[in-house]
Amino acid sequence: MNKAIAIIIVFLLTISSNGQTLDKNSLIGLPKATTNELEALQNLTDTASRPELGSLAFDTDKDRVMQYTTAGWKEVVTARNIYMDSFIISKADENTNKVINSLPFVPTLIKFVAYTNVESFGTDDDNGVIENDGNNNFGVNNTFGSLTGFARLDNDPDTIVQQVIYISGHGNSINDISRFASNTHCIGARYGDQNGNNLGKITASLVAFTNDGFTLDVEYSDGTVTNNTIGNIVRP
Repeated sequence: MNKAIAIIIVFLLTISSNGQTLDKNSLIGLPKATTNELEALQNLTDTASRPELGSLAFDTDKDRVMQYTTAGWKEVVTARNIYMDSFIISKADENTNKVINSLPFVPTLIKFVAYTNVESFGTDDDNGVIENDGNNNFGVNNTFGSLTGFARLDNDPDTIVQQVIYISGHGNSINDISRFASNTHCIGARYGDQNGNNLGKITASLVAFTNDGFTLDVEYSDGTVTNNTIGNIVRP
């Protein structure tokens, strides 16, 4: 919608300025206000007095054009709004808030893709010999799987919608698969043995969007130990 508006404005200016010199009087101006003034306008008790959806204003504090949406005032994007990066969740993040603050803009939607038992950005190896389990072991270190999840800021600024889905198998054999899905998490990996039994989970919920990233609440939980689940500890 923003692009359509911009195209229309440029088209009209091209016609009206044909053969004329562009000056400040021929430009289209926007109402100017501070961030606090714009927020006060959107928080008026009388909803009929609030801005119309799609209204534009210039925020003098942010030095940016803002558009009024169902989620309040949002900056009209003038630069990139898609950014890809990576991070690792490790045991050190257990039961803590993991803060990601490297995004070049204010995010409202994050997509997550992850793979279990790939524990560094420079791996070129098998899963290693862990706790003397050796090849074809039954443990967590021989599980493989992938997940896709998302978290988005919904119409209400205080509402975060999230979902994750995960599926995995095991290097010993695949008699059954391990599955996990949750609408209260954006990251979730359920490690399973060769029969799909739970060897432990790593989950995370997105609890806040920030000006340059987001905050995750990370949880580790061990599974059920049996004679066939050697080395049953959820690893980093």
